[in-house]
Amino acid sequence: MGGVRGAFWIDAQMVGDVLTGTDGYGFLKYSATVGGEFTISARTDAGQAEGRLMVIAPSTPAVLFEVEAFAWRTLVRPRDTVARATGRKRPDDNGWGRGTRPVVNVSWEDANAYTAWLSKQTGHRYRLPTEAEWEYAARGGTLEATYNDDLDVTDCSWSDVLNPIGWYCGNSDNTTHPVGELRANAYGLYDVLGNVWEWCHDWYAEYPAGSVEDPWGPSAGSDRVVRGGSWNSLARSTRAAYRVRFSPDSRYANIGFRPSRSLP
Repeated sequence: MGGVRGAFWIDAQMVGDVLTGTDGYGFLKYSATVGGEFTISARTDAGQAEGRLMVIAPSTPAVLFEVEAFAWRTLVRPRDTVARATGRKRPDDNGWGRGTRPVVNVSWEDANAYTAWLSKQTGHRYRLPTEAEWEYAARGGTLEATYNDDLDVTDCSWSDVLNPIGWYCGNSDNTTHPVGELRANAYGLYDVLGNVWEWCHDWYAEYPAGSVEDPWGPSAGSDRVVRGGSWNSLARSTRAAYRVRFSPDSRYANIGFRPSRSLP
């Protein structure tokens, strides 16, 4: 299968109240997975092939939840120094409250600054996952549109496929939900589809032709990639292959993030 560049953790979607963790930051909870080869954007919601990019992923111990609002709030309050250290604003919770809901209204720049700050605090190397790492982890070893089979609807209708695994426009009641309430994928990851879009490391570009090992995306661009769909997404957008792009300074009530941790 060829060599791989390095292992990484796909972290929790940034969420709220502290969860049991492994490194003194209780909102980081890990679940081991294995590396392998997959076809990125393997199917559309209609089942046709969507992309040709082949990736050999690293070994991927993965974390369970999105980054919680409480975790961010605790770390950005002035006495905890991260606001001063990063110069970033405190995210608005959109009136929904915090607790274990995913943090929203964070830009790519906010998320990247947070991972840099967290790296300094913990001694681990945190970063946003690459688009390939994100999709590999989100699929949980599957090729279907979701890890619960191909989509059975494309709009906001009731979905026997999406309802058990992700919050989208058909079941969210127009709000985020506490992370971990729905079913995880085979890698133990919750909320990879729906609830909030998740920033990835990559600049947005068309996929290159042929097979690629451990791609990190283009070296420059105007927009960054988000993945996974959100509480107000149509079903057709709430699938592993779907890609959206926003400028790195964009802050919206349907975008959050899920850090990764590089391993030695």
